[in-house]
Amino acid sequence: MSEDDPSLGQIPGRRRATRETTPDISVAVARAGWRNRLPESAALCQKAAVAALDAAGFTPLFARIEVGVRLTDDAEVRRLNHRYRGRDSATNVLSFPATDLTPGNLPAAPAGGAPLPLGDVVLAYQTVRAEADAEGQPLADRVRHLRLQHINSTSVGGGVAEILTRMVPLLRDLGIDTTWDVIKGNQAFFGVTKAFHNALHGGEETISEEMFEVFRATTAMNLAELDTYGDVIVVHDPQPVGLIARKPEVGGHWLWRCHIDVSTPDPRVWGFLQDYVEQYDASIFSMPDFAQQLAIPQYMVPPSIDPLSDKNRDLSDDAFLSFRACQGTR
Repeated sequence: MSEDDPSLGQIPGRRRATRETTPDISVAVARAGWRNRLPESAALCQKAAVAALDAAGFTPLFARIEVGVRLTDDAEVRRLNHRYRGRDSATNVLSFPATDLTPGNLPAAPAGGAPLPLGDVVLAYQTVRAEADAEGQPLADRVRHLRLQHINSTSVGGGVAEILTRMVPLLRDLGIDTTWDVIKGNQAFFGVTKAFHNALHGGEETISEEMFEVFRATTAMNLAELDTYGDVIVVHDPQPVGLIARKPEVGGHWLWRCHIDVSTPDPRVWGFLQDYVEQYDASIFSMPDFAQQLAIPQYMVPPSIDPLSDKNRDLSDDAFLSFRACQGTR
């Protein structure tokens, strides 16, 4: 634990950490700038790390986990970037995983009570400070001051809803002001977007001009009724994509997060949606092979479904055989 402040305090919505249940978050304040500008930097890192590990499902392994955090300067991070990434510049943060975390599975606890090192995180003081100063925010709030608004088309029953159900509480535990809003639509609208979905995957669908008009009309209704207020607004998948029309009025940074494969779409449907997509500041896809050439920056974020949900848990042999027997398969 850090010499500066070994107390983790109370994380909102979580039980108070104890010596027996707290992971070993070792914070090294290697440059005086961090201590001078942000005396509570070590405790802040510890709280954020515990909240992230808790929300990610690592609580059963807390007593074994080790994570290192190094608060250093641009010069050191630049050297690390050059050595390990071939990049001759500083960045705000670097991470060095020590354990292979396979999605859907927690790592096995080492035998004999040995610790479980997850890796190290390194932060560059001057870069983080400059980013905070540019936004007129305290250094402690650099990653916590922005209002983050997620918008999708359903609160239950879909992959995006599963992601946000887990992600939103995690971000809130980290002190990031995060909200989740859902657009409205009638049966006709969701019939249209289902056809769009199939067409974007390359399926054969009959798409009429009336279907485009249903999409436009529902978008107009949501523009009138849905409050868009985030500093960063993440719009998920095609259904709410038309909300980008609000950007000139409310400002902010708008990201379109595409969770589906649009590599071989119906040209007419993709052309219709692309007019909306290219008004965003950037797009995010799950993998490069799922993306399209766009006039805006594109980023890759791997799927982030809840690894602890029932459908992602490992099945025991008995459960697997029982299920197979119920289905009449061998």
